[in-house]
Amino acid sequence: MQDLITDTVVGAIIGSCITLVGVWLTNHYQSKSRKEDREHALKSEIYMAIAEQFVRTKLMLMRLPNISQEEMERSSAQGVVISKLTVVATNETVQAVTELSTAIAQKLLSLLPEKLPLDNLRTDIQILSNQLDGSFQKQNQMLNEMTAYNLRGERDLRLWQALQDNFNHHSSQIAKFVQERESKNTELNRAMKELFVKCMEASISLSNLEIKAITCIRKELNMPFNESEYRNIIEATNSKMEAEFSKFLVRVPDA
Repeated sequence: MQDLITDTVVGAIIGSCITLVGVWLTNHYQSKSRKEDREHALKSEIYMAIAEQFVRTKLMLMRLPNISQEEMERSSAQGVVISKLTVVATNETVQAVTELSTAIAQKLLSLLPEKLPLDNLRTDIQILSNQLDGSFQKQNQMLNEMTAYNLRGERDLRLWQALQDNFNHHSSQIAKFVQERESKNTELNRAMKELFVKCMEASISLSNLEIKAITCIRKELNMPFNESEYRNIIEATNSKMEAEFSKFLVRVPDA
């Protein structure tokens, strides 16, 4: 009888231990799975932010001749996004992304000095446009005064001559401002076309680093990726973009 009780107690203890071990293993697996899910979600969020930032920065590079200072400042947060990469990424991915980020920054810094003359030309054109508007208003004012003079039937030749001289002065100012603005516009369009070409070349030159970074990111996210096929797509896209851009430059006159 005592042996039976002992066997029953031992069996119950063993069963309880097995149950506890089973529960522990289940909880451990679930905890590990949740941890891996959280890490994967964090990686995905950071990598998506980095990919979006690279797209915005490359677009900024392509639009550099026309982009405003405000838009450039909004894109200046790239370093903040990339700094998060060091928390979750392997050294290989960090290096690939950093190389691409550095290359983009170098391209922008090398091209920025060529953008400044364009901004100065736009400022000059705006000033000339304002002066032109002012001269048109004064010319119209003189024309209205000359019309009123005739309607009054006045014969004050000195007043008429003064009105005529003022009208002619503002007319000559208008012709001068129009000519100067057209010259500035021609200079601006020519400089913009030259800078657009350089921006296009700079963007295409980043393709290899971009492919390397994308390959590392997709590898870390365990996403299937055919690097050769992706490279062929990028090269075909670049070739098509260059051809269309060349046609665009031919169609757009300097003036």
